[in-house]
Amino acid sequence: MTNTIENMPMQRNICLPSSREIEVLNLIAFEFTSKEIADTLYISRETVNTHRRNLMSKLRVKNVAGLIRSAFEHNILPMPLINVA
Repeated sequence: MTNTIENMPMQRNICLPSSREIEVLNLIAFEFTSKEIADTLYISRETVNTHRRNLMSKLRVKNVAGLIRSAFEHNILPMPLINVA
């Protein structure tokens, strides 16, 4: 069995984001603005903002910093490897 987001159980009473929300979340994590996300995904800025609000609600956080932290904690986004060499 692969460890994909679809196979992960809900943790700490959160709802798992949709695949589109994960796309938006990934771009947020890479510091894209709402306009840049909208342009990249061919959606409106308002749709981006709706996805962001839905993500914060599903992950039970108050701001974007909490959103990213929670996404890493729940393995929704992979933790980047840092080369310390």
